[in-house]
Amino acid sequence: MKTSLIKALLQQLMAAVLVSLIATGISTSNQPGGFASVDWHAFTQQIPSFTEAFLQITNICFAYSYAIIIPSVFPELKRQGDYKYSIYTLGIFQCVFYTVVGSLGDVFVGSSVASPLLVSAGPLLARIAYGVALPLIFISGAINTTVSSRYLHLRWVTYDSLG
Repeated sequence: MKTSLIKALLQQLMAAVLVSLIATGISTSNQPGGFASVDWHAFTQQIPSFTEAFLQITNICFAYSYAIIIPSVFPELKRQGDYKYSIYTLGIFQCVFYTVVGSLGDVFVGSSVASPLLVSAGPLLARIAYGVALPLIFISGAINTTVSSRYLHLRWVTYDSLG
């Protein structure tokens, strides 16, 4: 993958998240009482039902579903020694990014935060945020499709060639 493509994807991701966070922060600060009026809790105040708990767990699983494509990127690196460094960098960045964005989303919107956060910004700004994020969503879906197809192709070619 070209470095410029990766930079463009990261810029789109940051722009979409910033649009959502700034919009929710401004709308919350304009409410009577400001940020003090937001009903947010660090932990849930009620025991979730099975479906709510299952949905929360699958949200976490889908957030880290990129992990399956990481081994397929290794052979394409120019310097193979950078693989370990890139895994640590990606993991740390992703954990910090998800924690900061999730925490700010909970503080700005409260217990009524929608998943994904882009929807919580209101109808107009949600459309703008999705418009910014849509190319990233398509490209990441294409990357996952390409990698899974590559796995299947290599599996079939390997078994077919062995006879």
